[in-house]
Amino acid sequence: MLGQKLFFGAMEYCAKRMPKGAVSGEIIAGIEPVEDTFAAIDYIAGLGAFPTVCVFRPTVGADMESWPPPKYDEMRAVMLRVYEACRKNWIPIGAAPNIEVSLVVNPDDAALLAPRDRAFWAYETYRRTARVVAAPLFAWRRRARSRRLPGVAGGGRRPVRPLAVTPQPPDEETRRFYWPRGFGTALAEAICR
Repeated sequence: MLGQKLFFGAMEYCAKRMPKGAVSGEIIAGIEPVEDTFAAIDYIAGLGAFPTVCVFRPTVGADMESWPPPKYDEMRAVMLRVYEACRKNWIPIGAAPNIEVSLVVNPDDAALLAPRDRAFWAYETYRRTARVVAAPLFAWRRRARSRRLPGVAGGGRRPVRPLAVTPQPPDEETRRFYWPRGFGTALAEAICR
């Protein structure tokens, strides 16, 4: 079994070589005592990485199906600690666009739990500034680029464009089962034309 030592070593290695906030470390909260979870959050944020939290949920058929789910108050405190650790270490959470994950809570999602004091507003100003400043960089990295094709005369430079997905109208069975009648169906058909 590889364990936490290897995980933390890899995270330290990456965090030293990448900008602050470019590395993340995931924690499964609700298995260990809350104090240990707090220590892991502080450690990850202290490296310049941002901690993400997945709340433990017992699953039927799993080895830990009989373990109790974590308490709400404890998980609320964990989420708040994630945000506060990022704020303390000035990690620019939320600067990258379109990062939405359903299984883990990102630190910027936990901002709703933080008290609205001077430190909160200073950090939120920093985060918003980082988002505005980073936007051109992310747009530049998502642009269409050329690439060299090996074995083609002249390097075979051709533009690489993002794939365009053409919406397809739903078949009759899908329309009846999933789509309500009326405006939504008409709108969906108009978009697909």
